Amino acid sequence: MSETAAPHKVPVTVIGLGNLGRALAETFLTQGHPTTVWNRSSGKADGLVARGASRAATPTDAVAAGEIVIVAVLDYDTVRELLLPTAGVLKGRTVVNLTTGTPSAARALGAWAADQQAAYLDGAVYAVPQTIGTSAAFVLYSGDEAAYRAYRTVLDAIGEGSLVGPAPELSSVYDTALLSGMYGMFAGFFQAVALAGTAGIGAAELTPPRWSGG
Repeated sequence: MSETAAPHKVPVTVIGLGNLGRALAETFLTQGHPTTVWNRSSGKADGLVARGASRAATPTDAVAAGEIVIVAVLDYDTVRELLLPTAGVLKGRTVVNLTTGTPSAARALGAWAADQQAAYLDGAVYAVPQTIGTSAAFVLYSGDEAAYRAYRTVLDAIGEGSLVGPAPELSSVYDTALLSGMYGMFAGFFQAVALAGTAGIGAAELTPPRWSGG
């Protein structure tokens, strides 16, 4: 009687171990993926290594270890600083950049990745780190459609994903537009509260439950 082979788990690398990066790495470890991590301050990897992650000595080693390379750092300048030296090992890999940035920066990074013969996905994460890996998280991706289809099951471990288009900058455009709308609504509410306050009306009085369906 033959044994059923265990399903292949895609090797994943996570570069950047801030709050988001650690949550991503923990999620992939929980899902059983061989997970390699790198962070400039290597001590941030200690807890993940204790759980079974591999600690890479350099970004190049980290990229070489992963089929998917997830990047979650401060900004796009940092992404480029870390990835440029890894150009020689990027071929055939998929870079998933979950760093917040501008559409023009995403477009330029996507073009650079293509020059290295790597697939590129840019992502906007809508979740706090504590909800990564739960139904409360979702991510908008843009970029290489074939890579997204190939790795969708892996990426959906982060949260429900959606591909908004093939241009790398589209997720950033969506993100900027959605955040602009959100901040505009907040600003409008604060202005309304300030105006009501001039007449001694508090925020709770301005928004009673019966007006909002509560």
